[in-house]
Amino acid sequence: MAVLGPDGKPARRSDLAREIGAPALVSIRQPWMLDAIAPGLTPDRLAAALELADGGEARDLLTLAAEMEERPIRYADCLGVRKRAVHSVAITVESASGDRRDVDIADELREIVAAPQIGDAVAGALDGLGKGFSATEILWDRSGAERWIPQAYLWRDPRYFRWDRANPFRLRLLTDASPGDGEPLEPGKWIVHVPALRSGIPARGGLARRAAALYLVASWALTDWAGWLELFGRPIRLGRYGPDAKAEEISVLLRALSGLGSDAAAAIPESMSVELVEAARGSATDAYERLMRWVDEQVAVAVLGQSATTQGTPGRLGSDEAQAEVRADILKADCSDLGRTLTRDLAGPYVRYNHGAEAAVPRIALEPRDREDGEALARILRLLVPLGLRVESSVISDRLGLPDAPEGADVLQAPSGASGGRLPGSPAAAAAAAGRSLLEELEGRSLDGRGWQAALDPMLAPVRELLERSATPEEFLAGMADALGAMNDSELRRALASATFAARGLGDARDEP
Repeated sequence: MAVLGPDGKPARRSDLAREIGAPALVSIRQPWMLDAIAPGLTPDRLAAALELADGGEARDLLTLAAEMEERPIRYADCLGVRKRAVHSVAITVESASGDRRDVDIADELREIVAAPQIGDAVAGALDGLGKGFSATEILWDRSGAERWIPQAYLWRDPRYFRWDRANPFRLRLLTDASPGDGEPLEPGKWIVHVPALRSGIPARGGLARRAAALYLVASWALTDWAGWLELFGRPIRLGRYGPDAKAEEISVLLRALSGLGSDAAAAIPESMSVELVEAARGSATDAYERLMRWVDEQVAVAVLGQSATTQGTPGRLGSDEAQAEVRADILKADCSDLGRTLTRDLAGPYVRYNHGAEAAVPRIALEPRDREDGEALARILRLLVPLGLRVESSVISDRLGLPDAPEGADVLQAPSGASGGRLPGSPAAAAAAAGRSLLEELEGRSLDGRGWQAALDPMLAPVRELLERSATPEEFLAGMADALGAMNDSELRRALASATFAARGLGDARDEP
């Protein structure tokens, strides 16, 4: 079968397994990008970098974005929190339909997203949060396998790319043959993630752009604060000598003052004195500290959407805590963006390479859930599956964050419904003999085979009668109080009590040794 690209055209097999965007020492894509923008950053230089990026020349802004993640302001911490929150969300795969072929394709893709390498794909994609986009190269492999599968996901420096001059939504790879405009990306080889942080062209996106002015203010304030502390952080050492002091004596006093600054000890003649004069530091230090705290709060709001929970608690671990530090709607949007990207750039090529262009593509999703969601899902399944709801087990495993059990593995199983034959004639044994579920057997015994409707009819009869004789909604509402008082729930209570008693007895019997 011919290998098809996402565009439906035959793809070159040789390109699937080789690196296309790798750096080289003698290349436009250097392995060591030594550009520096942050040192000596000024408002004019920042404005120039933003203006160049608006015109498609984003190298300076991308360099600044990388440097901001290394600097001592809160931006790097907040960006890391936002990335880790997405990392903590389980990746699920939903088949395109219930058709056997679509289910099998979804199972294959679940193996792909369960592999350890998927973490590299997620990390590479999330680099786009700060820089506005990311490009991760996929190395496909078919050695020793029947299918083309991703062998590795390689993050590439965003400065290796530029946006198409004619189409600002299309990314191009800079090459030695085309160092200025770049070349189109090979279909099916790249995971290009552009977070939907704002509307408009991707070159104007990215959290680093949003936080760049705050970073400039913080860097200037920190430099000024350090200079102020160097000058006024220690008390001024003031030496006093008499009017008859000689030059040699003054030199002794100066050496003594210098010693106080480094050794905190000095020896001076008795005729001289030293005074330590404290600087009036309160108002200045408070102003610098308030400014730095304000910048940190604004950065936290810009990146995480909130500032109250971003300080964190030492020792807190787990996905719930990681996700709680990012505003819920932002985390959900990040996960939705990443799921769409992985579906388009990973699931799409995989299906077309291995199953042809006509095959339906499963959906890769990341959906944040609380612990209570798993409990709620279990309650729903416990009620609906016995009533005939058909659910694919692998989907439930994904929803609960559990890996699918391999063939032949020792797995947990439901207890035997017949209790090992210890209770002949029990509801479980009767259900097994009749080919019914235990729930259906208990229901039949409690309601004498008449069904729940028979127990509900006496209770609902007054309401039905009121509904039939009411000409308007107002008339119906006015009569509801009397109808509720006339309800007869004795049959329903008897049936519920009988079912509860039977279920409790069955549970006690199962617990017997």
